Amino acid sequence: MRVKNWASIVFVIIYVLIFASSVLFIGRSTENQGIRDVQIGVMSPSDELFSKYNFIARLAQEKLNAHFTKSGLNYRFVIDVTNAAGNPENAFEITKNYHEEGVNLIVGYGWNSHLNASLEYAMENDMVLVSPSSTSPLFAQQDTCFRLLPDDRREAKAIANTITDFGIDSIIIVQRKSSWGKNLAESFLWDYRANGGDVLDWVSYSAENMSDINESLDRVNPILLDAINHCGSDKVGVLLIALEEASTILLEAEQFSALLNVTWFGTDATTLDVAILQNAGHIASKVALLGPVNTHIYNEDYQGVNHFYFKEFHEPLDFRLANVYDGCWLLALSVLEAGSENSVDVSEVFGDVSFNHYGITGPLDFNEEGDRSWIRYYIYGYYDVDGTKVCLRAGSYTRLENSEKEGSSISHSPYDVLYDNFPYYLWEKQHESK
Repeated sequence: MRVKNWASIVFVIIYVLIFASSVLFIGRSTENQGIRDVQIGVMSPSDELFSKYNFIARLAQEKLNAHFTKSGLNYRFVIDVTNAAGNPENAFEITKNYHEEGVNLIVGYGWNSHLNASLEYAMENDMVLVSPSSTSPLFAQQDTCFRLLPDDRREAKAIANTITDFGIDSIIIVQRKSSWGKNLAESFLWDYRANGGDVLDWVSYSAENMSDINESLDRVNPILLDAINHCGSDKVGVLLIALEEASTILLEAEQFSALLNVTWFGTDATTLDVAILQNAGHIASKVALLGPVNTHIYNEDYQGVNHFYFKEFHEPLDFRLANVYDGCWLLALSVLEAGSENSVDVSEVFGDVSFNHYGITGPLDFNEEGDRSWIRYYIYGYYDVDGTKVCLRAGSYTRLENSEKEGSSISHSPYDVLYDNFPYYLWEKQHESK
């Protein structure tokens, strides 16, 4: 009996020693191959967009960590969402706080003013920034910010090609007084004239001054009337470079006969705009107001993300917000490629990673200036369908800068491409991004 008890005790001791050794080994193994937390900052430009930025960032974090866990990769990404609340000074302070807390990989700076306030500090401290929606040509340069939206120069080229393809030989520019409006108009002027087009007049107006708007329209109306008499209404057009005042301008144009007898063109700020449909749809549908909107290439990953987004906000996920999601993935994959969360290491591999990654918005490779090299716009206009004012797709524009390929098409009748217009997706747009 004593022998049996002694044998049992020895067995227990051996078992405990083996178990303790295995626990110690596993602990050391976990310590050596433990999960590495990596922080990414996401900065919303405004209160209005904060809930959407936050939702997209959380979704990206969830999908990223699920993917890395499934793949056996020892990284966990923690995304810290902040809000600049419409103020460039806030954007700078957030940038500074991020850096002081060791967060040097940031998705944000969707407003040009926010990027302008923060870029110098970010570059001095080797921070890597990904902007989902900055469009100023001033930042088309080699720096530490990578931008996922085509800048205004490239949008101007798309608009110029669209107008040329539409058969418009002469145009009148009606432009909001601002650096954004002026830069876009100047870029358009260069490209449109290079296409052989003629700019009959170029007026600018103060968006806050109703009489200034009216005087500008009064000035261009007789010039437009004379051009119609000489060339025909199908050869003359108006380019409107406006923001939220576009509805007001359209309503004012109702007083001037010549303005309503030609086709109008706009920018991404006046395309698919609910406010225009609601407030001036009867005028917009007379002049079409054709304009570009950045468009993703259809893919299942976008549909999956859009499913959750639509369920939350009851609107489709637009290109700019989808760029927030892609920006988080690019930074995370660059960390993996570099084998380091150090921002300098991430910056060195970021270009190669983006070239090989296909995001929910499409190809993500960058040009030498750190801007997205692939551009795709759909061209939409405003139309009347059995008494209902709607937006229909009338054309497209694609440019692959790295391969120097470009193509565009535009139809006088949106019904030629009607198959691609249902349902009529419209959403409230934040014009403040300019």
